[in-house]
Amino acid sequence: MIKQLKDETICNMWQVFFEDHCKSNIETVAISGGRSLYIDYNVLDKANQELASGLIDKPGKYLFNATEAIKEIETAVTGTEEAGAARGVVYPHIRIINLPEICQLSIKAIHAEYINKLISVEGLVTKCTVNRVRVITGAFQCPRCGATIKINQTDKDTIKEPDECYEDQGGCGRPSSNFTFLSSLSEYTDFQKIQIEEYFDNLTGGVQPEAITAFLSDDLVSKVYPGDKVRINGIPFLSQRKKQQSILNSFDICFQVVSIEIYEQRHQEISLTEAEEEKIFETANDPMIYKKMEESIAPSIYGLEVEKRALMLQLFSGLPRKLIDGTTIRGDIHILLIGDPGVAKSQLLSFISKIAPRSVFCDGKGSSAAGLTAAVVKDAFGEGQFTLEAGALVLADGGIACVDELDKMEKGDRNALHAAMEQQKVHITKAGINATLNTRCSLLASANPKLGRFDDILPIGDQIDLPVTLVSRFDLIFPIMDKPDTVKDKKLVDHIGQLYKNQGGKEGTLIFPHAFLTKYINYSKRITPIPSDESIQKINSFYLDLRKQSVESIAITPRQLEALYRLSEASARVRLSEQILLSDAERAIDIFHYFISKVGMDRETGRFDYDVISMGKSHSQHERMRIMLEIIQKLAIATEWGAFREDIIHEAEIAGIDASRVEEILTKLKGERQLISPKYDYYRPV
Repeated sequence: MIKQLKDETICNMWQVFFEDHCKSNIETVAISGGRSLYIDYNVLDKANQELASGLIDKPGKYLFNATEAIKEIETAVTGTEEAGAARGVVYPHIRIINLPEICQLSIKAIHAEYINKLISVEGLVTKCTVNRVRVITGAFQCPRCGATIKINQTDKDTIKEPDECYEDQGGCGRPSSNFTFLSSLSEYTDFQKIQIEEYFDNLTGGVQPEAITAFLSDDLVSKVYPGDKVRINGIPFLSQRKKQQSILNSFDICFQVVSIEIYEQRHQEISLTEAEEEKIFETANDPMIYKKMEESIAPSIYGLEVEKRALMLQLFSGLPRKLIDGTTIRGDIHILLIGDPGVAKSQLLSFISKIAPRSVFCDGKGSSAAGLTAAVVKDAFGEGQFTLEAGALVLADGGIACVDELDKMEKGDRNALHAAMEQQKVHITKAGINATLNTRCSLLASANPKLGRFDDILPIGDQIDLPVTLVSRFDLIFPIMDKPDTVKDKKLVDHIGQLYKNQGGKEGTLIFPHAFLTKYINYSKRITPIPSDESIQKINSFYLDLRKQSVESIAITPRQLEALYRLSEASARVRLSEQILLSDAERAIDIFHYFISKVGMDRETGRFDYDVISMGKSHSQHERMRIMLEIIQKLAIATEWGAFREDIIHEAEIAGIDASRVEEILTKLKGERQLISPKYDYYRPV
């Protein structure tokens, strides 16, 4: 870093600005013991254009003189300089915010011409190191005369010793290489390194997001965590590469952060032209808006009308709510697709990931718990120290995480999803790092039936290799089956043939181009619809009716009622409406009814039974298993090896359980470790 010298002209301009615009703020910072004075660039530009322009072109020089100038103001506030030093005054850092648009660059646009200029970049925090301490002024003792020599430390990696015992600091003036470092007399500052990555929304095709390493100091440390969306204002500088003991003639561009602006809103602020805004409102008022939106979801995939309607609502999502007791209700909609091979599940996920603002696509086969949530790792970025790294759900905060083949994840890794889906937070406590990261995103996942193909007769718990505690956290579950149907098959082959005919295999004209659809969805996140009395009555009546139907089993829970409201809110957002109408409630109910008719029915009784989803088996199955356990327990008391199979079958038939089901129930009970078989054809409860 270049050693800066005081410039009286610049210093005087800063003093005038501070006196006219910041006097009360400086007093507040001084009294409260704060370490930063934030200055809006727009205010500075209106007050002194020369100062504002110089700050952009030579930020190191102008910020140094700003600090020198504020010392005069600080002295005036606190009394004499000696009194200020006695009470440990720390002169505040000058932090510039709201830089002009000309200074706002994408990460990939930072080239050599911007080195040592003041610029601003926006992105996601993907990594951050733990808080460290760095020497800013090192104190050294001369071995000859014992004088204490202080020297500013500008290198980020090594401590620089004095070249000689400087006479102007009371030393003997002789050179030495054996100075003793005095830690108690040196000055330190907190230090942290983070990585900022481009937004996924701004990328096209297979372009990889670029990242830049940024350095935080003092009170900026521990302000951001992986997954946070930020704008950082600072100065790009060159960091020389090293290879073993050699220094290479190539450099990495790094970023010395001057200030951080953290975005609290979950939707990305997008710039719209007047024509785009008119198109958005015109589309919202189109009476065919829902049909057009549904047909815009993966138009190359034939059929799946209800599933696409649900995915459309997932893109728009409901509203998150924070209650007066501090608890939160998520607004994001979680959807699980279970289907036969070759039914385009992966294509649906891929399409959604391309149009959903701030989306992440990953594969369950190659993901661990850390890869989906967050991890504490040791890598080169942390220089051998532990680094907090964001996973897919954290990076998708405010968007949609698309996880293909969720069932292929390791069982232990899937456990990390429970809190991430419902509480929408991930707690990390490892290697001295204790952090809570947000996962406020919708989860769109796909899984394959463990029997190869989906059987609509068997309960869902028997067909998917996922714990029921995880399955029950999805708002909607859709089985996608590939059954021969002459009429549908004819339409399917015609549809695929038309795709290949149009433009050499490309799709025809889209109803809504992807870029417009992304902007429309992003714009809709500003809308906060409120339910009408009619919509509330409709949803509540449907919910209460389902409760009555499940009176003999574990009833549908308020979690499903919340899902109905989320779906209705998303429906209202599709047309950018501030009110949830009866039609929105009916649309939500239709989708929900379709879902429970597919996976929430007891096929034996033909009645709705939410036990199938929440417990993995129907109420009637549960009852038969309970009766069988009682029979085995009663028979096992009188024998050495337990209950004999033939006796079990006899007693089961008396209790009304068909002999053909006994083997199936015995297998289930053994699989759930409720039974053991100490000898062939004998069973005993665990």
